[in-house]
Amino acid sequence: MSCAVANLVQEGTYEIKPGNQFANDFPDRGAHADPAANYCASAFPTLFPYGVGGVESQRSIGFLEHVRHCLLLHDRRFRTHHSFPFVMFGILQKRQALSSARIQVCRRDFDRFSQDILKVRREDLKAAANEKEKGLPISNERVKKLLNSAKLTSGRIVGTDESRAALRSKIWSTVIFMGPPSIWMTINLADVHDPIAQLFCGEEINLDEFNDMQGRCANNIFRAQNIAKDPYAAAKYFHVMIRIILEVLFGIRATSRMTYSQPGLLGRVAAYTGAVESQNCQVFKADA
Repeated sequence: MSCAVANLVQEGTYEIKPGNQFANDFPDRGAHADPAANYCASAFPTLFPYGVGGVESQRSIGFLEHVRHCLLLHDRRFRTHHSFPFVMFGILQKRQALSSARIQVCRRDFDRFSQDILKVRREDLKAAANEKEKGLPISNERVKKLLNSAKLTSGRIVGTDESRAALRSKIWSTVIFMGPPSIWMTINLADVHDPIAQLFCGEEINLDEFNDMQGRCANNIFRAQNIAKDPYAAAKYFHVMIRIILEVLFGIRATSRMTYSQPGLLGRVAAYTGAVESQNCQVFKADA
């Protein structure tokens, strides 16, 4: 204790120098790469206290694999951090946007297409916005091309409106090919009141007395706080329970490559579509 106090007194001061440049969150694995320049190791000093081991550091591990590894660590410091999961999700969206834009640039007619987009003026965009507010179709062809390009680019980004529209197109295609669905249902899981969700949050649950939550888990406020501070546990609980419901009740088992169907509660399922959305209280639900 005395050594710690002595170090605290002699430690000096810290100075944070603001800059006018954007931080680079892309990996630098060249021969002259600086390990200290890793974005995650610099942005999250409490998660990487030694300044090493950041996401996409000198090891050849992919971005998603490294983030998943961090979220699965036993001490849960990454998954309960107030911003780490959301910053990583934002980086993932940005890279998906860049990858989608690269596909657009590789089109054969991109040069001619880009010349039309460069001719779009601010007045054209304001006029198009006024037309949209009045419920009128956009009359400017160049603005139409710009909006269509933006929709094509964002359609490959998870969580965007265009990605939801792409899922809706798949649903309509399935309906046209196989007919209208026989059943429509919404699955709402009560994660706050489910002992399994508290188990994912790290609480010690006696599975022999599954429905008898005792101790601090008997307090619904404490259970809600557990779910709120660990979004990964809430999402993991939702994913596991939906997979169990689909497999046990409906005979559907989905893998990364194929989906298998066997007779279930309603017979053999020919096709299904599951859309996951978040409610206003940030609770997941599945529409199938």
